[in-house]
Amino acid sequence: YLRPLEMGKKIKDLQIQQKFKYLSDDGSKTIFTYKADFSYRDTQKNENMIVDTKSTPTAKNSTFKLKKKLIEDRYKIKITVVTREKNKWIFN
Repeated sequence: YLRPLEMGKKIKDLQIQQKFKYLSDDGSKTIFTYKADFSYRDTQKNENMIVDTKSTPTAKNSTFKLKKKLIEDRYKIKITVVTREKNKWIFN
């Protein structure tokens, strides 16, 4: 889905499995690493996009939701979570 958008120059800088480290306050320890499925630059909206595909149970999991919020706060980003329900893609 994303490769044709990249080839059509609607997105650029496509990365797969981008890692975001959540470090201790002093930066000496990695507490956890969040791995997003895709990141890219939307050339039409002129903004960076972080997209993660998850099963519905994982997307609703409290540990996942907490880690997502911590990474969004630390990196000042928005992570879009995509799930599939009844053969339909849901963007959250």
